[in-house]
Amino acid sequence: MSMRTAFFLTTVLLLATGMATAGVIGVSSVTGVPGSVVNVSITADQDVRNAAAIGFLFDARSVAPAGEPPLVIVDNVKLGSIWPSGSSATKPLLATNLGGATSKYPLGTIYIGIVASAPVSGPGEVCTVPVQIPPTARSGDVYTIVLTSVEVSDLNGRSIAAQGGRGTVTVQSPQAGKVTVGKASGQQGATAMVEISVDADVKGFTGFQAALKMDPALVVVPGSAEFGPLVPSSSSNLLVVNANTPGKPVVGAVVAKPLSGPGVVVRLPVVVPATAKPGTVYPVSLVSVQLSDANGQALPTPQMVDGSITVAQSQMAPGLITVKDAKGRVGQPVTVEVVANELVKGITGATLDLDFTSATPAAAPPISVANNGWAAGSMFPQGTLIAANVNTPGKALIGIAGPAAVSGPGQVALITFNIPRNAPKGAVYSVAVNAKVSINGADVPIQAVGGTITVIASRKKGDVNNDDVIGVSDATLALKVALKLLNVDAESFAAADLNGDGMISMGEVTQILRAALGLAQLPQS
Repeated sequence: MSMRTAFFLTTVLLLATGMATAGVIGVSSVTGVPGSVVNVSITADQDVRNAAAIGFLFDARSVAPAGEPPLVIVDNVKLGSIWPSGSSATKPLLATNLGGATSKYPLGTIYIGIVASAPVSGPGEVCTVPVQIPPTARSGDVYTIVLTSVEVSDLNGRSIAAQGGRGTVTVQSPQAGKVTVGKASGQQGATAMVEISVDADVKGFTGFQAALKMDPALVVVPGSAEFGPLVPSSSSNLLVVNANTPGKPVVGAVVAKPLSGPGVVVRLPVVVPATAKPGTVYPVSLVSVQLSDANGQALPTPQMVDGSITVAQSQMAPGLITVKDAKGRVGQPVTVEVVANELVKGITGATLDLDFTSATPAAAPPISVANNGWAAGSMFPQGTLIAANVNTPGKALIGIAGPAAVSGPGQVALITFNIPRNAPKGAVYSVAVNAKVSINGADVPIQAVGGTITVIASRKKGDVNNDDVIGVSDATLALKVALKLLNVDAESFAAADLNGDGMISMGEVTQILRAALGLAQLPQS
């Protein structure tokens, strides 16, 4: 090889080595409002090639201006799209070590390590790291995130040159959002529940004040306002209503922890005039709304959306709700149907107030509702909610709320009762019911008829057809079941399975036939 050729090759190698660029594990820059959780994206650029393992320290301790509350890292890191998806066997392994008192890493950091069984190359997203902006952070605060201790290697464990990037989380002022008075309804002389809610753009507030305007004939019930579902229960929460001026109530609230919408903040009970005409609509307007954050600073004034109270019809809803009669065996559960007839129209829910304290004979031990023994009936669509209060012995209050209006005839609810083991055969338990149905947002009484539960004896061994007599037909059925020519329900199977071993043998069929002919007695357990 000539010196000229050697020099040329050496030059090419040096140039190639100089052109090799270290990859960058980068950090996205994001924005958010106080109290919100934002996802920071960790990425690999195009110079990260054939990586099978990536590890780094995510450091979020820097904030400007200094002294502002720290960013909170949420230990719920998710793999990014750069990694192949598939079964758990091929899914990359993700491990984290959140900094703090019990970690070797300082508070405000998290070490993240990812190992895969197949190499990947950038560009692409490595993972996402959720961080929470403190509720007391101020607009304009900037948190800087730096990746240090970056390690990248290939399938053979050889190191790949890479460096960590940096990004920012910038705090923005919350959007103004909307505060809305809902549309409520109530019968003459009854109470309508007016809800005041905020939308998703209302964030990070701890102080809430709303001045309303309504017809002076509408009376705010003193001392009965309550927080809505958006507000977690706390002894530090405070809710006050000034209803001294008719038609101009003012609601004020201070909560322990910052809240963000959407959700109902306050529910305000308002009594509808007894002389109001059904169908009358009373406007309920927002005059002013003030929101403040945990620092006592005023938040942007939200858009105000007015609501109303409609006077509902007070007469009975058309139709009939019926508890169907049922029979149940001693010591066994029995399911009772509650049905609506064809005159029940346009209901979105129902309230069933059941009383089953009465029995004949009066000394019969009480029945009870089975654990979770309630379900919405088939007339209601998927997504229907049902809840029950069974804390009072002998009574049950069941509420059903569906997503759409339905009409009868149909099944309203299924309720399962437990019959005591010492209940006497022939005992009859009465199941009385009072009912309301939800129509156009109002709960309207409806005619309801109760039913009964009659206790019958446990099925005799050998009585496969459940006619309370052991006959040749029972032996025939048992033979067909033994030969797998017939499927029967569990109770009939148990009647033919004389020894309780889960099988029906020819010997058991023979015993049933002999009992039918009066040649033998079957043991009864």
